[in-house]
Amino acid sequence: MYLSGEGDAVLLVGRKIDKPDRHGAVAVCMGGQLTLQTFSSHNYPRETMHEIWQNYIYNALKVRYSGKR
Repeated sequence: MYLSGEGDAVLLVGRKIDKPDRHGAVAVCMGGQLTLQTFSSHNYPRETMHEIWQNYIYNALKVRYSGKR
C-alpha cells in the first residue's frame, strides 16, 4: 500500500523503514475505525495473529466508543 495524500489513512506497519508513505502492510483509516492488513494471517503462528486481531478490534472499538472520528 501507499498513501495517496487523500483521506486520513496512516500506515502502521511497512516493509521499508526509509519509505514511511509506501510499502505498507497495515493501515488504519476512516478515523481509526477501519484497519487494512495486506499480509496473510496464515503466515504467522495462531497465537501471534490472535494478539494482533485483538489489538485491531480493541483499537477500532476504542475509537468508535470514544466519540472521536
